[in-house]
Amino acid sequence: MRVLVIGAHTDDAILQAGGTLAKYAEAGHSITIIVLSPGVKKDDELPYEEAASIRRREAEASAAVIGATLIWMGCEEFNLPRTYEEKLPLVDAIRRANPDVILGHYPDDYSIDHRVAAELTDECYMMAFQKGIKTDAPPCAPTAMIYHMDTVGGVGFIPDTYVDITEHYDIKRRMMELHESEVKPYLGHPVFDTLEWMEVHARYRGIQRAVRYAEAFCWSRRWASVEEKRLLP
Repeated sequence: MRVLVIGAHTDDAILQAGGTLAKYAEAGHSITIIVLSPGVKKDDELPYEEAASIRRREAEASAAVIGATLIWMGCEEFNLPRTYEEKLPLVDAIRRANPDVILGHYPDDYSIDHRVAAELTDECYMMAFQKGIKTDAPPCAPTAMIYHMDTVGGVGFIPDTYVDITEHYDIKRRMMELHESEVKPYLGHPVFDTLEWMEVHARYRGIQRAVRYAEAFCWSRRWASVEEKRLLP
């Protein structure tokens, strides 16, 4: 299968679905990670372009661990595409991935970028299989199953599907550690230590699933997006 994950920021795909992606990759499926924004508006220590370049290199190194293809959109944080013309590059990226499965943000996550990214995932995928919308890549099939990834901290999220990532958690952690500019500043923080947060969350979802570590998802309940069979690993 062809698996596509669309993250608002550089580490979102790994934080919320890294173990699942590693499990897909081990089974021989192709993985594409679309990163919408480097998410560096809050970084006032480096010029924007320099900070974004660091984040991009880290994201590429992280994706390479599982042999995933990274598509870097380069949008600004808090300024993701809203107009028809602005959406076309993402439509083209989705067409290039030609996915069977799409993992995207939950529409009611805490971050406005996550919420907009969830809308873009639905909208741009629907645009991607319209023959009348022209981009460099041809239209893709209208058959992909969309799953929403867990929210940050699991707040407000009720899963209907779990993936046991116990045997792939170490790979998820290694991929996350490569996002050094995002992880390092929070090491040892009592709340925002990313690696600790990630493990606690995976343990919590694992307890719900009666395994050591798990990631949680819910499938998109929209017309023509009905889960006929499980496509998560």
